[in-house]
Amino acid sequence: SCRCCERQLRLSDIYEMDKLKEFHPSIVSLDIYEHMTTIKKLNLIKLCMHSGIPSDSVACSQGATRQPATNYFKKDKELEQLLKDAVEASLLDHTALEFVSYRRGTFVQKPYKGKKLVGRVKVRSVSAEVFSYRQEHHDIVDRVLLAMGIKGDFDVIHWRAEVKDLQYMICAEEILRVRSRLNATGKDVVLLSSLNNHSHLQWSGTKRYTNDDSKKALEHLVEAGLKKSDAVWQDTRQIIDVVLLAVWDLILATKADQLATCGKECGGWCKACGHLGQFAQTAIQSRLQSGKNLTYNCWPPA
Repeated sequence: SCRCCERQLRLSDIYEMDKLKEFHPSIVSLDIYEHMTTIKKLNLIKLCMHSGIPSDSVACSQGATRQPATNYFKKDKELEQLLKDAVEASLLDHTALEFVSYRRGTFVQKPYKGKKLVGRVKVRSVSAEVFSYRQEHHDIVDRVLLAMGIKGDFDVIHWRAEVKDLQYMICAEEILRVRSRLNATGKDVVLLSSLNNHSHLQWSGTKRYTNDDSKKALEHLVEAGLKKSDAVWQDTRQIIDVVLLAVWDLILATKADQLATCGKECGGWCKACGHLGQFAQTAIQSRLQSGKNLTYNCWPPA
């Protein structure tokens, strides 16, 4: 499991662990892991595998536990060799890996079997059902929908406004045109966006680009009738970690009757108005697994 914030948000707080173990049987909950450390002497290897924002040196010096990682996975040392050396140097029978930090993409440019991994690392396709979210997160989303006044079918438009020097108002007008192309007359449309009404709930990558224009664009979209889930949060203290917002947004995207998002292959307005990231790909896959067919991988053109 993981410790990704001061209040110890765990994998078991997000996922159904029984399903997750179908992906890898060695994954255990933090409770089980901590229990094992009390009854067995473990050769504990802490790994920090991070790339991106913040810098790896900052993330790995602080880590989720605010302590330096025992073994920082450096670019010049293979993970397999690091583990082999640590196990051979220990007199203990059991070895445990604790990842104090991991970010997708960390493996790129890392040595593996004498060669550096380049491009995107291919991983085996995993059914979205394996990563089933706990029922409580689905319940939270249902309550948010009711708080937004949504009781029936709804559509979702997804906008990751994380681009330098973005023309926010121009993109906001395009989003309104996308709404009309969804033929959503009389149907509620929810906007999933990196922009929200509570700046402290934005991740650092978004904060770098927001300005007065981004605030005006968001206000314009809301005034035009688009629903925004963060507008219903009365007590943001209930949010332990902003990663939960991504979980709830993914559930919303999956529940929607129609989804208009921007996958990595998109050009046009999608590319001009936003970051083409992994969220869209995950949402598309989740909808496929759920039997939802009305998905626009790119914003529908005129």
